[in-house]
Amino acid sequence: MGLVLTRQTEQSVVMTTMDGMRVTVKVVGVHNGNVRLHIDAPSSVDINRSEVEEAIARQRREVVSGAAAATTTPPM
Repeated sequence: MGLVLTRQTEQSVVMTTMDGMRVTVKVVGVHNGNVRLHIDAPSSVDINRSEVEEAIARQRREVVSGAAAATTTPPM
C-alpha cells in the first residue's frame, strides 16, 4: 500500500502506529529539485536513507551466510 501526497514548505505528514507511535515528516525546504525533510520520531525508530538501509541489509546477509558457511563441516 502506498500514498502519494503533495506538500509545500512547512507542511507535514503525520503517521501514527496502532500502538500510538507517531512519526512526523515536515518539508523544510525545496531547492533545485532537492527536498529537505525534517523527521520527528521516537528514538526507537531507525531512520536511514534507502541506500544506507540497503547496505545494512546486504551486510546482514553476508554475516548470516558467512556464519552458515563457518558452521558447515567440510567434506573429508
